[in-house]
Amino acid sequence: MTERLSTLLREEATDLPIPVPDAHAILRRGRAVRRRRRAGTVVATVAATAVVVAGFAALGPKDSGTDRDDTAPVTEPRSADAGAFAAGSTVWPRGADRPSVEVDGQVKAVYYTSEGVVARVGNNPYSDDAGPSRYVAINGDEAPRDLGIDLGDRIPSTDATQPYLAYADDAPGPGDLWDVVVLDVRDGSEVARVTVDGRFGQGGWEAPPVSLSGDHVYVALDSSTADVDWRAGTVGDAPVLGAGAPSTVVGGRAVTYDSTSGVTVVDVQTGDKLMAVPAKRTPYILLSPDGSIAKVVYQDSPTSEESFVLHDLDTGAEQTVDGAAWDYGWTAAGDLLKVTAKEATVCPTFADGGCSAVPVDLGKGELRIAGMSYES
Repeated sequence: MTERLSTLLREEATDLPIPVPDAHAILRRGRAVRRRRRAGTVVATVAATAVVVAGFAALGPKDSGTDRDDTAPVTEPRSADAGAFAAGSTVWPRGADRPSVEVDGQVKAVYYTSEGVVARVGNNPYSDDAGPSRYVAINGDEAPRDLGIDLGDRIPSTDATQPYLAYADDAPGPGDLWDVVVLDVRDGSEVARVTVDGRFGQGGWEAPPVSLSGDHVYVALDSSTADVDWRAGTVGDAPVLGAGAPSTVVGGRAVTYDSTSGVTVVDVQTGDKLMAVPAKRTPYILLSPDGSIAKVVYQDSPTSEESFVLHDLDTGAEQTVDGAAWDYGWTAAGDLLKVTAKEATVCPTFADGGCSAVPVDLGKGELRIAGMSYES
């Protein structure tokens, strides 16, 4: 009787619907705990003493109402420790203190994935060149692997918590049809292809720009932004992103611009505003690869080229960083990465000092730091 009951319970358990854990939410919580531990009382000090920029409105994060299992296994990006960057044909996928990798061609951009990085490579380092744009997966443990695609002038996307690369391609059939394609960077296999109907003719790109974030790929069309659930194969709309200039979505969050309401960081699925800055401040905002931190430059400030502000979207804490914002990219974990001709420096965010520099010889190639956009 006991064995029969045990069997019935196991069979019943296998039929229970188990939700997929939100990798971004889990990683953000873990990293927030890490930042609090390493910063000690620094966050409280920053909150009390940081320069308050007039006109800035910080809006606290809202609970989505969904309980998530923080103990679920989540892949931490393998390049999260020291950041990734490239110069010319050389890629440092795991930081300056780890071996570099040579690729065939000039690196145009470097993208984080959970399996190392993907380098966009062509005849020159410029993303808007009409020539070839090949994509090479580099995990640091084996030789670079060509993914077998040449996308030309278009904007693809990766998610630092997943081993995938997404892009849009022409779809067969009448009308304005586009295929949203998701590739597995581990072997170059196609894991999803979903067709989207919508006109696109802006920016001079060969296909609509896309943003991969979790189970969603956001597609910038002329009159709207399509929301593609690539696992389910369904297509909806992302009204919070609107139309026009494409918004980059990372960790389920994006920066949106409006001449009336200003510049905001929003949760794309819920529409919640996480922070807002009036348009008159002409802010420039870039999100970390996990969507937890906003790098903010107030271009109306005389010190905009001398310092910038980090805003923790989950806690509301702020930190002022000396230096020009465009000199700093990101590690996959949301720390700052600065690379010069002679050294690479990682500065943990929301920590009291602790920057570490490693010598590096970039050579003469154009610098490309992962976590920064070189699309045009």
